[in-house]
Amino acid sequence: MRDIIVYAEETNKPTCILTIDFKESFDRISHSFLFLILKEYGISERFCKRLQNIYANATSTLTINGNRSKQIRLHSGVRQGCPLSMLLFALYINSLLINLDKKLQGLKVGSRCTKTTAIAYADDTTIIATRPEDIDIIQETLNDYEKVTGARINTHKSRAIVLGSRDKSKPIMPIQYHDEIKILGFNMTNNTKESANKSSAALTAKIRAQTQDATIEH
Repeated sequence: MRDIIVYAEETNKPTCILTIDFKESFDRISHSFLFLILKEYGISERFCKRLQNIYANATSTLTINGNRSKQIRLHSGVRQGCPLSMLLFALYINSLLINLDKKLQGLKVGSRCTKTTAIAYADDTTIIATRPEDIDIIQETLNDYEKVTGARINTHKSRAIVLGSRDKSKPIMPIQYHDEIKILGFNMTNNTKESANKSSAALTAKIRAQTQDATIEH
């Protein structure tokens, strides 16, 4: 992402970086869509059936003021703590990334590099728009993804930043434009040096806090 920011600054390439926040991302995974997409990936029918058996009678209970509710049938979400859950989510969100990669022009930094359209780490998704029509494409793709999968975009927590000669005249969904965004805990702005300084300061403060906590516990 820093390479993209530097490239957009140096070339004045009109670029928009969009960070998407999903509401209750792991709890909203549609089981029916998940099993369908597993088959599309070529996962064996035998494995899919075993997975369906795991989720077929999945239930949960609520404990409020010491009182436990009756069992609630779950029709969405992956099991917390299950080693398969993260892999299943990666396959689940990969369909969105594939569609974005097909439809967006993305950005190519360096002659030997492939284009970058979207980057995701778990539910932390970052999308790169370089053309005016990309805004409509992103909005349409995200809307379709919500309808099919049960996912919901939290527009209040999602953010956008413009780079190069990009203007802010066209809104996204409506996601607000900001002077900086945070990607995996690191602050990013349209000023590379400022981004590096802020990230370094935040990381140093975090290490100090952890060191102090460890000293107190010891």
